[in-house]
Amino acid sequence: MKLRPLSDPRYEALFGPVGASQWIGAVEWAIRRLKELGVPPPANSRLGRAPELMRTLNADPQRLAKATPQRRLLAEAQRTALEFIGITRSINPRAGSLPNVLRRKLARAYGGADDPADDTDRTFVARNTQFELWIAAWLTAGKKLVRICEPDLQVAQWFQWRGIAVKRIRSQAQILKRVKEAAAQVKEHTATGFVALALDNYSVRRRIRTRTDLEVGSRFFASYPEIDQANAYLAASAPWVRGLVCFGHHARWLPDRGRPSLQMSNLVQIYQLPTDEAEADQLNAFFEEQRTAFTEAWRKF
Repeated sequence: MKLRPLSDPRYEALFGPVGASQWIGAVEWAIRRLKELGVPPPANSRLGRAPELMRTLNADPQRLAKATPQRRLLAEAQRTALEFIGITRSINPRAGSLPNVLRRKLARAYGGADDPADDTDRTFVARNTQFELWIAAWLTAGKKLVRICEPDLQVAQWFQWRGIAVKRIRSQAQILKRVKEAAAQVKEHTATGFVALALDNYSVRRRIRTRTDLEVGSRFFASYPEIDQANAYLAASAPWVRGLVCFGHHARWLPDRGRPSLQMSNLVQIYQLPTDEAEADQLNAFFEEQRTAFTEAWRKF
């Protein structure tokens, strides 16, 4: 069946805090909440360092204006804050004791280097786990039932549990290889499922130049032609995979009266791989329901 992109591309409406102090306050709330849940981020962890890093760098606009590495650190700290705020908000507020598997994944996700380019093969596991938890939060905010188990996650869709194999891509050249690995994971653990990829502008230091914000998504995904190869492979060789969901994160700095202003775009491209028209309709309904509920949830931030 011909590949059917759900949208081309799609922008999540992430309504969050406005201004540095509000962002810092929000991530500090998340840290306090995680402590209450019995999984406190260590002060020297990446999440634990994020508030002070944001506070320090925001206090010196001249330093930000002149130092690209500092802008990268602040942008990544802001992304860490955003995703962990979302992850924390997705946890049932009445939860007394978290499942052990969630506790382990949260503890693992706190680590890693402040700059993802400094991650090693060992510390990279933290960001990969963070992406797994973000996918779970993304689906939960979209009012979808999720459980943490092999292949990485499972989501309830059309009266069955479908597996989700999650991969965060460090090298563009590895996209097809990682998609093949993910497809094999899905087949091993569930009858059908999805592959989720995390792509970001730091992995290859890409710069997307556009005149309008609306062009960011299309140009971002167009810079990854390997996604088309991955889709072709799944369609031809992995019929148990029902969709490829690509997440992109693009940060850019805009001049604002001498002080750089950070603009973050959260991008999602969904390719459906249904076996027939009835399943195509089911997948359309599933992702559109998730999209509507997710957007509404973030509007109430």
